Formats: sequence, C-alpha cells, structure tokens
Amino acid sequence: MASHDGPDHGDSESRQNASSREQECASEGAFTLTELITAIQAMRETQREMMDTIKELKGSISKLTEENNGHPQEESAAAAGKGSEQKGPSFVTQEDVVAMLERELNQSQEDWKYIPQTPYPSSLLQQPYPKGYEAPSFVLFYGRKGSSKEHVNHFIDALGPHAGDYNLRLREFSKSLTDRAYMWYTTLALGSIRSWEDLASRFCKKYFQHEERVTTTQLNNTRQKHGEDPVDFVRRFRDLALDCYDEKEEEALVEICISNIVADYRVYLENIGINQFSRLLEAVRKTSMSVKPTGQRTWRNERKEVHQTLAIDDKPSGDYNSRKRKDRETYPPLPCKDEEFHAILDTMIADGAIKPLRP
Repeated sequence: MASHDGPDHGDSESRQNASSREQECASEGAFTLTELITAIQAMRETQREMMDTIKELKGSISKLTEENNGHPQEESAAAAGKGSEQKGPSFVTQEDVVAMLERELNQSQEDWKYIPQTPYPSSLLQQPYPKGYEAPSFVLFYGRKGSSKEHVNHFIDALGPHAGDYNLRLREFSKSLTDRAYMWYTTLALGSIRSWEDLASRFCKKYFQHEERVTTTQLNNTRQKHGEDPVDFVRRFRDLALDCYDEKEEEALVEICISNIVADYRVYLENIGINQFSRLLEAVRKTSMSVKPTGQRTWRNERKEVHQTLAIDDKPSGDYNSRKRKDRETYPPLPCKDEEFHAILDTMIADGAIKPLRP
C-alpha cells in the first residue's frame, strides 16, 4: 500500500503544480499552449465562414445582374402587377446594397478612365517613332504674341533629318505649344485633322499675323525727337530699318535718316556721299562734337521759323555792319576740312542746289 500511495501522491502534486503554473500564467496575461491551439482553430473556422459568405455574395450579385439583363420588362411588369395587387413595405437586402456599391464603383472608374483622343488619325499612335529619333527641344508658342508662320518654320527646322516625315510632324506638333495655344489644340474635334497641311493651315488661320510691319512710310515719319542725341537717333532709325521688309537699299535708307535729322546737323551731312550707316554714325559723332544746336530746333520750330521769314518786319533795321558781324560770330565751325568743303560746294553748285551770285 505504501508503494502504491507513493506514485499517486507524486502525480497529485505534479497536477497541483501544473494547475498553479496555469493560474500564475493567466494572472500574468500569458496564454498556455492549449489556449493558443484552440484560438488558432477558432480563427480558421472564422476564416472559412468569411470565405463562404463572400462566395454567396458574389453568387447573388451575378444572379441579380443576369436577371436584370435578361428580363427587364418582365420584372417591371411583375413589379407593377404586384404593386397594384398588394402594396406592402419594401425592404433593401444586403445583396441590393452590395449591387449598388458595385455599380457606383464601376461608374467612378469609368469617369476617371482616360482614353487619349487626338485630332489626327488615331492609327498614327500605333506606329513606332523613326529609328534614331529623339524629341528635340522645341521653341514654345504661347499664342499671345509672335508669328505663327515663323513658329511652324522653327518647328520643322527642329526636327532636323526627320523634317520630311509628315506623320511625325502631326504627332510632335503639340509638344511645341503651351498656354493658350495648347488649350486651342485640345479643343480640336476627334478626327478633324487629316494631314499635316490641314493642321498647319488651321494653326496659321487661328493665330494670324498681328504684329505691325515696318514700312517705308513709317521710316519717313520717324524723326529726331526734341533733346535726342543725333547718334542715338541714327541707331534707333537703323534698328527700325532692319525690320523694314520693303525692297530698299541701305543707301536709300541712309538718305531718309539724314533727311529726318534736325536742320542744325542735317546741313553738314547732306550731299557728302554717305551711303552706309556705319559712315553716317561716324560723321554724326564728329558733327555733334563740333556743332552746338541753337536751342535744339525741332521740326515744329522750323515750321514757325519759315512762317516768320514770310512776315514783314516793321522794326527799324540797325547798323548793317554790326548785324553782319554778329551773324559771322554765330556761325558754327565746319566739321570738315577746307578741301572737303570746297568739293561739297562744287557738287551742290553742279547739282543746282546752290546758285552763285553773279556780279
């Protein structure tokens, strides 16, 4: 008996120790191995139930879609008959809610789906780019200023060896537009452009030439301003003449420039054979250093002086010699040598501009 009681007593003690350890673990917030296994099995069962529920929902959604697509008229008639026979409360099931969510999701995806639409034939998008082609840095056209024809020429030049590929021109032209011009391009209807000539023509008609062209008439009306340095005026006139597209040679433009300088300087620049702007600038510099304008006479003042010379002076004239001596003192020095002055004088006499006094 003593021998049997010994092992039983030891087993009871081990069970008590195990139960005490489990109580200590439970009090400390830890889980035993048995509890972990039970929890894992419960999670598996829950996962299976969730999968079965999802399958049922999908099946009900597909059945509802097939019924709606297959018998829409029958369902509407049946619903109308039932509504007329019996007007009971309508309920929204879980399947209806899922179907509504699916429809909303599909509609939102369709709204945000982007399909590229081009005004030229969409088949060009399927064609590969030419071998070795790399998109260059195009000059951008904003649509607010600038010439559309010049922009088209810049665009073609930028394509380099691929400039003869008209299909490539159609695909790449939009990359050279920005701001208002690119907005116009996006408004072109699908398939409205059939060729490169069609696109270039519509672009030039939209952004027509609106910059003012300099003409010969405008150059004739460009005169030296009051207080403007003659050198600055010649430079301004030269820059303006470069934008003149009338067929005028440089010599003719120089003559117009000289005729528009104030009379204080013009008398020393005329009839000396200046036919280039570089020589005119040099002569104007020398003249401005030696000639002091009498009160910066303008074109308006010159007209007044002409009218004043036609009026009759009733005041008594003073001593002739004193007036003559005073006029000699106010004469400015000549900006050229005596030999050059005599040559100019002979030329003016030969041309009939000056008639010598006969004794």
